[in-house]
Amino acid sequence: MSKTGKLQKRLMVLLTSLVMAVPVAGSPYAAQADAGAFLKSLEGGWRGIGVAKLPGRESEERISCRVTNDYDSDAHELSINGTCATTQAKSTINGKLNYSGNDVTGALMGSFDGSRMTKSTGKVNGNELVVSANFVDNATGALWRSRQVVRKTGEGFSADFFTFENAKGEFVKSGSIQFSSK
Repeated sequence: MSKTGKLQKRLMVLLTSLVMAVPVAGSPYAAQADAGAFLKSLEGGWRGIGVAKLPGRESEERISCRVTNDYDSDAHELSINGTCATTQAKSTINGKLNYSGNDVTGALMGSFDGSRMTKSTGKVNGNELVVSANFVDNATGALWRSRQVVRKTGEGFSADFFTFENAKGEFVKSGSIQFSSK
């Protein structure tokens, strides 16, 4: 795989974690009583700026995103579309979150660069949504996990994302992005 291809794959791993944070990020509204109200409050356009440590890199890199979220009350879902980029690569973001009560699930990304999401779960608790996901590399069978914690902040939100490090046996923070309306 070329150097550019490796950088794009690393960005996709990070952005997949981010995608799960983006849909739940960014409400200017007060705390919601359930996941549906929480996700509905995220409808609209958002831009985010922050830092992220790409897998295999020593230091953090600046990252920026632009997303548009569409809420469908009949389908009980929030659709996410947009782009995120570092100075090294750019990636398209597409996903959906579904809810029942305070529980959130969804196929945020069905597949990317030879990997696919195998499970996604989350829960809304007041002004916070925590989403966890499992992925598998189709070629190697390697598994990896991510977690996102999104907190509403004033006119936007803060999205912190984590990747599980097997060697340490714990989730390690891999980035943070502050979102505001476009």
